[in-house]
Amino acid sequence: MGLTALLKTHAKEMVKEYIAYDGSNRMEYLYTAIANASDGDPCLRTQYAYDGVSTRIVKRQETESTWNSSWDI
Repeated sequence: MGLTALLKTHAKEMVKEYIAYDGSNRMEYLYTAIANASDGDPCLRTQYAYDGVSTRIVKRQETESTWNSSWDI
């Protein structure tokens, strides 16, 4: 689908999210997909990097990934 297409779709559609935390309980990955996404569908993955043990974000990177249906509640 491509990263640009995912970003444009998410701007216009209802979305669902899944957050994965690191060992310090800080958000490490944020997965965002359209609300009706199923297992294996493309999604946006945002990765966060922090300044040492602080909560100050020093880097954010967005990439394309795939949705995992086990994240659905």
